[in-house]
Amino acid sequence: MMGYCVVIKVSRQSVAFWYQANGQRYKPLVVKGASEVPLYFHVHNNAFVFGAYARERFYQHDPDAFANYFELIKDQRKHFILHGNQKRMKQLLYYGIEQFLSHFLTTILYKNDGIEAHRPVLPLKFLFGPDLDEPERTLISEMFTEAGYGLVSVISYTDILMVHLRACGAIGHLRPAVLLSAVEDTLYADLYLPAELSAARSVKVVGQGADPRIRILAEMIIDYITEQNFHLELKREAEVGAVLPFCAQLLKNPSLILQGETELLDGNKYWFRINMKMVEERLQYYSGDISAGEGIAGLLRLSGLSPNDVVVLLGSEQIDTPYFYQRILKDYSRVQRVLPVQQDGAMQLVFKSSSSVTALKKTPAIEELKDKPARIAPPPLPPKRTAAPPPLPAGRPLAPAAKTPQSKLPPPLPPIKKK
Repeated sequence: MMGYCVVIKVSRQSVAFWYQANGQRYKPLVVKGASEVPLYFHVHNNAFVFGAYARERFYQHDPDAFANYFELIKDQRKHFILHGNQKRMKQLLYYGIEQFLSHFLTTILYKNDGIEAHRPVLPLKFLFGPDLDEPERTLISEMFTEAGYGLVSVISYTDILMVHLRACGAIGHLRPAVLLSAVEDTLYADLYLPAELSAARSVKVVGQGADPRIRILAEMIIDYITEQNFHLELKREAEVGAVLPFCAQLLKNPSLILQGETELLDGNKYWFRINMKMVEERLQYYSGDISAGEGIAGLLRLSGLSPNDVVVLLGSEQIDTPYFYQRILKDYSRVQRVLPVQQDGAMQLVFKSSSSVTALKKTPAIEELKDKPARIAPPPLPPKRTAAPPPLPAGRPLAPAAKTPQSKLPPPLPPIKKK
């Protein structure tokens, strides 16, 4: 068994790294102060930069900076130049991850030879966010096996988490469970049946990936920043989704006035000041909090289960709030938080797993609820009445239909009188 390992979690917007070495506890793999970096790249001449600085260059309209990685790779004609050679766009992520792997080899393992010598024996374990589809996951894992990495594993974190939760007694072995997780503003629900090691069914609900107060606060912060900095040209929905984790932290201990600085996608920080009373007032008009329950109910119907049969698990920080808990509890009598100590236990299992699988396990098809609910409910329309047609105007009675004349002989002439 190898004495070291690197775990890499890839989602649509970022990549996070952890490592374990010399039998010690796993730790974040930190490079330049960060173990999780946004998916931005900057390539100029022989310099390749991955993460926050590349994001700054992108929002300064640098033509050598790249974003939206999973959209870029769809166009096979696009490429970038590194060391004078053309490279396909998918290799941006490969070179970015290899920077972290090189750092691990030189600063953690103190290896002085090049990374090429370690590719066949360096254990890599990939976790993928629920926002990545199976073709995207396959592309990433195959990219590293094709480059010569001989110990590539693809592991489902949610499967490992469910195994750990049942093993530690957090949920019963015979109890079906629905695990809820959130990425930005999308809620993902995975149904796990007893004695099954992987999810039986999955659904995602757009616009439900946060406690609605978090979403409302995020919208108010972005609107405040936009009003105070009218020169900014922001993509509102993208910015709102990006500040959701920040807003979740703010609402853990909310004060009457929420103020401070938050970082936008361009990497710059902007001041905001929001009255918490305004957040609560907007919450009264929120009408989009039924789709999450409907998504779970759909999973249960397809499997012949009722709400009383399952336990619902809150597995992400931005839905692990008292409001969201009570909201789900209205329809499901068993709702539990996934505690940090349980998440830590699952990560320990990830590092202990010894599989070296290069093919990706099939994941269940994810049904999507596409209609995003309205945030503010409009007033109900008055009932529609079916108007009767207007009466005809008074007039002469209609003439009877003309009869078809019958053919007959002319009448006889009158008799001639005698004189």
